[in-house]
Amino acid sequence: MSSLTRSKSLRKDCSHPISSQGREIILQCFENPHSEFGNKVLQRIFEKRVDYQKYVYALGKERTYQMSVRLKDLVEEVVSKIFDPDYICEASRAYGEEHVELKMYGFKPDFWVTIADAITIEGVILDMANHQPADTVAAWSQLVAMMFSAVRDGYYSALRRHRMSSKRCLQRQATQEGRNTNGSVNVMAPVSSRERAALLEARSMNGSMRISRTQDRTDTIAGAATPSGTSTNRPRPIFE
Repeated sequence: MSSLTRSKSLRKDCSHPISSQGREIILQCFENPHSEFGNKVLQRIFEKRVDYQKYVYALGKERTYQMSVRLKDLVEEVVSKIFDPDYICEASRAYGEEHVELKMYGFKPDFWVTIADAITIEGVILDMANHQPADTVAAWSQLVAMMFSAVRDGYYSALRRHRMSSKRCLQRQATQEGRNTNGSVNVMAPVSSRERAALLEARSMNGSMRISRTQDRTDTIAGAATPSGTSTNRPRPIFE
């Protein structure tokens, strides 16, 4: 290894939030069978929190199972890339973003703390006392802190985007409803003084026309009863 490569490796190692010993401990933990890791984490939370129980019931059996598999896959990905902090943050952020759509089932952001604690506990159990308990706890705590900082960032960023998108949709809907798309008059829309005056004038003219037509009919009847040659002063209708 050249001095330049060694220098870059040392700088990257120093910037990693997890100690080199901690990374080795985590890798060795996941060499043990862990197919039920996600399920055990969620089960631990389910036993502690009533609100999480309601959330799980709302999700349903199949969706809850998928979430347990997704959590296991996430931790497996992170452990496999334990030497790459950027990848860990990216994968964790994506995991957080996925949970915005679960809010409708009762997901709460404060579940993250409980999930993080449960992952740490299950990670320590997975070690099977092959290392000093304090070292194992420290290793998993460092990993979980790194992961869930990114998880929360991803969740809240996606939540903000979702709210902005919903707001824009509501604004477009309100604008569309306010338009006269079918050529009909929106009776609830405010009327300006000029429009009101024009409306009153039109109504007045219509009233005058009705009066004129009534008078015409009256005159016609009267004319039929009047002897021929007798002139009648009949008013001319408007707009004739």
